[in-house]
Amino acid sequence: QIAQAVNEVWSMDFVSDSLANGRRIKCLTVADDFSHECVDIATDYGMRSLELRIPPVALAIIFAVAMAAVAYAVPADAAIRGKLAVAILLVLTGGLVGMAGVVAFRRHRTTVNPFTPAKSTSLVSTGIYRFSRNPMYLGLLLALFGWCAYLANWASALMLPAFVAYMNRFQIQPEERALTEMFGPQFLAYSKSVRRWL
Repeated sequence: QIAQAVNEVWSMDFVSDSLANGRRIKCLTVADDFSHECVDIATDYGMRSLELRIPPVALAIIFAVAMAAVAYAVPADAAIRGKLAVAILLVLTGGLVGMAGVVAFRRHRTTVNPFTPAKSTSLVSTGIYRFSRNPMYLGLLLALFGWCAYLANWASALMLPAFVAYMNRFQIQPEERALTEMFGPQFLAYSKSVRRWL
């Protein structure tokens, strides 16, 4: 369609490139076909725009709902003896592991806010942090395992690796970058001796 006047036809163009520091940038340009003027440019920084955006507890709830939806839609039942007891045990264990992480942070008077890892005042490596670098997130994963056991559906279990992958990419990796900048060799040594999850 050929534009005969302003605002009759718009076109869009998408460009993706890298900045000098290696950071990816994406631009969506909207132009008026008649005047050839740029109507709008939307920019974003690739997948990093999703980093530290969703509270981990909220994300776990989203995944729990998605797991229930999958279990409802895909009949892939698994026989789990005493599934209610197993589910309760896993959820309670997850809660205790997560709370142990919170208590350790409070004891060291450092932030538990998942959106502001750069505000950490100390590197916590004692208590539960001797076994996991992310016990609060491990607690959420254990709770999701419990929910999976209660659903007793193999298809819903496929959401568990997706939760881990999302947390690694969009929550844990940004936190690790911030901690590396703040604590340098101390954090690098700690990360070599203690696993990210368990």
